[in-house]
Amino acid sequence: MNRENNFEKKKPLCYFDLDGTLVNSGINNTFTFLKEFYGFKNKQREYRIKRIISFFPEKTPFIKAAKRKHIILMLFLKKLNMDELIRFTNEKYATEIVKTNINKVLTTKIGKRKINGKIITACIEVPAKQIADLFGMELACSTRFVLDSSNSIIGLNIVDETRKQDSIPNLEELRHAVYFTDTPKLEKELIKYFEKAYWVNDERVTRIK
Repeated sequence: MNRENNFEKKKPLCYFDLDGTLVNSGINNTFTFLKEFYGFKNKQREYRIKRIISFFPEKTPFIKAAKRKHIILMLFLKKLNMDELIRFTNEKYATEIVKTNINKVLTTKIGKRKINGKIITACIEVPAKQIADLFGMELACSTRFVLDSSNSIIGLNIVDETRKQDSIPNLEELRHAVYFTDTPKLEKELIKYFEKAYWVNDERVTRIK
């Protein structure tokens, strides 16, 4: 059987990365989202100041990657209200940003097939959950918020981009599933768990396993 046509014939359970895979590579559904949210709240200056401050942990080599990510994200997310983030996503971000940046190379390959789709991403859970809903998929893995009693963000459960498998509840399921990603080298350990894998770029979808 032709390796390129195997996906089309079997219609397996499909897992998808988010940034650069389902959504075009120019969109980062953590930092693009935060920039848009701060702009929506007329807090562009506050965003720019926090972005400058974030360069310090970014450039500090002795801070571990997960800790660095936590520090930077909490700089932007601390005390933001989750309900407000969800409203912004549903009313503006999903329609004006995500829908206009869907990866047509991948969606053309999938076409109108009815698939059992799941998203695994290191992006923050809002907007990841709403984007999953937009695609009619389940959000299986994302960086989760820790909330106080008023639904304000006070912490994060970080997903390591190179160790997503540590945050997936049912690894056994992956043995019979297909994975689509734009960063196969970064996710080579995760890809080992899947039956098949495809590399997605701006021009084509290529079978790599």
